[in-house]
Amino acid sequence: MSTLEMKLSEFPPPPNTDALAHMTNLMFFIIKDFSQKQVVVMEQSDPAWNGASEVSLVGGVIVNTPDGASNQFHPISFEIWDGCYGTNA
Repeated sequence: MSTLEMKLSEFPPPPNTDALAHMTNLMFFIIKDFSQKQVVVMEQSDPAWNGASEVSLVGGVIVNTPDGASNQFHPISFEIWDGCYGTNA
């Protein structure tokens, strides 16, 4: 079983109404988890921080719009990581 399949198995099955929206939501949380793990790795290797006391993570999805209109960013989360190895403020 692939890592993606294992991660997806942690979530409930998609509703019968909108499988694409459900998958987009699942991928957001998978990428959020990945990003948080990368921050922890950065925290544990001092050169990556270069003296920073916190890191802000903004997460969301890009909403594609019809031709001629600007795509939109839909924010879902905003976190401030205070440099305490995986805890967020």
